[in-house]
Amino acid sequence: MMFKMISNIILFSMSICIPFLIACNDSAADHMKLGDIALDKGNYDLAISEYKRAAELDSSINVEMKINQINEKKIVQLLDAGDYDKSIEAGLKALEVSSSDSLREKLADAYISRAWYYKSKRLNPYTLVDLNNAVNTAPEYYRTYYERGRFYNNQWQYNLAIPELSKSMTLKSDFAPAYNERAFSYYKNEKWESALADVNRAIDLDAADARFYYTRSLIYRATKKYAPAIDDLETTIKLTEDNGLLEAAGKELTAIQALQP
Repeated sequence: MMFKMISNIILFSMSICIPFLIACNDSAADHMKLGDIALDKGNYDLAISEYKRAAELDSSINVEMKINQINEKKIVQLLDAGDYDKSIEAGLKALEVSSSDSLREKLADAYISRAWYYKSKRLNPYTLVDLNNAVNTAPEYYRTYYERGRFYNNQWQYNLAIPELSKSMTLKSDFAPAYNERAFSYYKNEKWESALADVNRAIDLDAADARFYYTRSLIYRATKKYAPAIDDLETTIKLTEDNGLLEAAGKELTAIQALQP
């Protein structure tokens, strides 16, 4: 009986003392360490919780950058898994806390990825909605305008594509794909000199991209400059690993060779 009473007293004492000791050790540094451990293990929600608790305990600790980095990782992780909806949901939730440029760009990337998924399903109105969302989310992000311009080219709306691509190039003057894409817009509008100037600039910026030589070959063929067109198609075939581009270049090469005397 006495033993049982002593045991109960000990248990009661522990129930009071242990929480007290834990509370005493509830330091900001401890929560920062726990946050780092959770982050290393990929438990992003727990990491954020620990960092926020550390900031509550010590107002001098700025955890905004860490939390932003975690939210960006969550967006990218979900995006890589093909879960576009959850990636966008995570990005929108993160924006309620912070609106850093890098976070906005990651969310814009998520909108862009979902947009092209919709395009693959021929859901063009949804594609444009998400591309617009991307632009509105990160209006200083060059890629948003590039992707919207690319979509307009894909829809044969070349006059709409040109200002989008020009805006992309304004924001990032060394972004070669935008020059190539605008060259295609000019090519379709039969503005040969502008098209050639743009694609030459793209090649200057990135001489290893097979797509640029293919675009230039189209311009040369349209202006009846068959010899340089053949050279560019042969370069395309040499550089590309894309089966679709390889097939297109092969067909173009055959067609041009047939025009030769």
